[in-house]
Amino acid sequence: MASPAGGVRPPDLAVRLPPMKHRGTGRVFFFMAAAYVAALLPALAWEGYLDSPAGLLVTVPYLSIHLFHWLGIPGLLEHGGLCGVGLCAPTGFGWAFLALVWLGLAWLAARLVAYLTSRPKA
Repeated sequence: MASPAGGVRPPDLAVRLPPMKHRGTGRVFFFMAAAYVAALLPALAWEGYLDSPAGLLVTVPYLSIHLFHWLGIPGLLEHGGLCGVGLCAPTGFGWAFLALVWLGLAWLAARLVAYLTSRPKA
């Protein structure tokens, strides 16, 4: 295969994958988000819910901001993470970062579930 300039054109090494179209991804994502919100609802009525094992599981996304701060991502916590005895609240950027990370992970999990549950095309 010669190029118009007379040189040799390298072979095309790009991998071409078929487009990933899983129609159930949105439904799975909505179900996962609704289940998470439903798991948070008892915290509105029951004061000690967030101290229970189920409550601790639903607070993991909120508490993960401190892990990301510990890993060195700046600007996630108020006062640079130096709040004395208590835990610092997230900044606006911290809330946006948490939403982006956890919604992105939920979307990827929904894609995986939709892929695994889709019927193979014959």
